Amino acid sequence: MGIGGGLAITALLIGFLGLSQHLAQVISLTVSVLPLTLPAVWVYVKNGETLPSITITYMVVGLIIGTSIGAIFANKLHPEKLRFCFVSLIFFMAAGMAWKTF
Repeated sequence: MGIGGGLAITALLIGFLGLSQHLAQVISLTVSVLPLTLPAVWVYVKNGETLPSITITYMVVGLIIGTSIGAIFANKLHPEKLRFCFVSLIFFMAAGMAWKTF
């Protein structure tokens, strides 16, 4: 799903269901990790891709550290400030994608 899918799920949960920013982010993370990622990895491995263990180790450690820091930071922000950061991220990602098209 990638970061775009996570952003879309979060935005839809907030916009259509009226969930809080924090709750929407938790649901987005929960939905995207196990049911979507692991089956995709299984398909790649089944089709002969090899997973270099050192790379996976570094990625897992980096993800644990990065997501822990991000979650701590997000939970310390007031919901309005978190929403501003979220909207800003979406804006800059969209601007970056538009810039690459030209």
